[in-house]
Amino acid sequence: MKETNLFNWATSELSQDAFICWLLSFAKNPSVNPQLAACAWDFIHRIPGLATAKQVIKIERQVAVKIPGERQKGIIDVLLTVDDCKVVIEDKIFSPADDAQMEKYIKALKAAGAKNVIGVFYKPVSQCKFSRDFFTFKRDVLFSIFNPYKAKINNEIFADYLEYLEYFESEENAYKSCRPISQWSGINYYGFFEHLKDIGLVPKDAGYGYVSNPQGGFMCMNWAWKTPQLVQKFRFTAKHFEGLYLQLENDKICVKMGLEHGNFNAEDVRHAWETVRDYFGNGIGSSFEYVRFSFNKGKKHSRWMTVGYILYNEKNYRQQIQRMQKLFDAL
Repeated sequence: MKETNLFNWATSELSQDAFICWLLSFAKNPSVNPQLAACAWDFIHRIPGLATAKQVIKIERQVAVKIPGERQKGIIDVLLTVDDCKVVIEDKIFSPADDAQMEKYIKALKAAGAKNVIGVFYKPVSQCKFSRDFFTFKRDVLFSIFNPYKAKINNEIFADYLEYLEYFESEENAYKSCRPISQWSGINYYGFFEHLKDIGLVPKDAGYGYVSNPQGGFMCMNWAWKTPQLVQKFRFTAKHFEGLYLQLENDKICVKMGLEHGNFNAEDVRHAWETVRDYFGNGIGSSFEYVRFSFNKGKKHSRWMTVGYILYNEKNYRQQIQRMQKLFDAL
C-alpha cells in the first residue's frame, strides 16, 4: 500500500465507519456520482432481506441507544434506514465481531419502537469464527462488490479503500513467501492460522487471536482440548486439574495445562505438571529441541500454564505440529 493512501493513516474503525457512510451517501444522492451510487446499492442489496430495497432514508454514525436492563448506553457504529427497515452495521477490523453486542443493539432499537431491524457485521480482516446468526461483509464479499467498479469509478477515496482491502489480502497471504517467521506481523499470522485450518492440520473450530500481556503479547491459536478423564496415561489425581490443550504462541507449539480458579495443593499440581511435561519431552526425544519448564511452587501461577514447547518455523511447521499432535492424540 502506497504511503500516500488515505487509509495508510486513517486506520481506525472510526475511519472505516466514515468510509461506509460516505459510500452509502451516494445511494441517497445518486446524481452526484451514478457509478458510486450503483456500487452503494449493490452493497445494500447484499444485506439479507434488502435485495429489492429502493430508498435510503437516513444514514447515522455513532448512534447512542439505551439498552434495556443496562445503565450504560450502547454505541451503534452505523445505522442505516432503508425503506421501512433499520440496519445496524457493526464495523470491526482486528477486534472480533460480537453476536451478543449485536443482539443488544437490535433489542434496544425494537424497544424504542422500530419494527423491522437487521444486523450485519463489516469485517475485512479474518477472525477464527464468523457469526452464524448475522450476515458478515467479509473481505471476499467486499471484493465481489467493489472490484466490478474498479475501472469505472474515478475517485481517489474509493481507489484508496480498495487498495486498503488489497493490502489486507496481501498481508494475510504473506506467510506463503517464506519470509522468516521472526518477521511476521499479526495479520500475517491470521492468514497462516486460516491456512492451517484449510489444510487440516488443526480443526476448523480452532480459536486464534492476539493475547496481551506485560511481556509484550503474542499471536496464538489453540485446539485439541482434553479433560482429565480423557488423559488415561497419567493416572494422577490433581484435584484442581482441568485439562490439556495445544497452543501456538508466535513460533512455539506449547503444551498448556489448565487449573481451576481458587486455591490448590502445589505438590499435587507439581506432580501433574511434571508428568505432562516429561511425557511430551520423552516423546519428542531431544532434550535440545523440547523446552521443559520447571514448576515453581512458590510462584503465583495463572489458570493456564505452559509446561513445555517446541519451536517451529515457516518451513517445518507441518512436521512440528504433526509431531505434537501425534503425542497428544496418543493420550
